[in-house]
Amino acid sequence: MSIAVSGLNAATTWLDAAASNIANMRTTGPLPATPPDQPLPQDSGVYQAVTVAQSAQPSGGVTATLTPVLPSYVPAFDATAQSVIAAPNVDEAGQFVTMIEARAAFGASLAAFKAADANQKSLLDLIA
Repeated sequence: MSIAVSGLNAATTWLDAAASNIANMRTTGPLPATPPDQPLPQDSGVYQAVTVAQSAQPSGGVTATLTPVLPSYVPAFDATAQSVIAAPNVDEAGQFVTMIEARAAFGASLAAFKAADANQKSLLDLIA
C-alpha cells in the first residue's frame, strides 16, 4: 500500500505543478539580473515555472520533488511599455499533457491501492 500511496502523492505533485504553471504563465516582470540558465530568486517578480523530478525509493515507490524549469524565463516584448520584459518559461500545451498524465498515474496508483486493500481484506477473512 505504501508504494501505491507514494504514487498517489507523486501524481498529486505533478498536478499541483502543472496547475501552478498554468495559473501563473502570464505573470511577467522586468528582466532580472539572473541569467535565464539559472533559477530565479524569490523576489524577482517573475514566476519561476516548476517541473517534477521523480526518483525511486529503495524500499519501493517513488518520491517527487519540485525543480525549477530552465531557462527560467524568456525575454518578451511588451508593446504597451515599449520594452523587453521577462515571461515565465511555460509551455501551455505541455502543461495540459502533464495534467492528463498525472490523472492517469493517479488512477493507476489508486487501482493498485484498491487491489492491495482487497488482498488484505481477503487475508483477514481467511485468518478470522
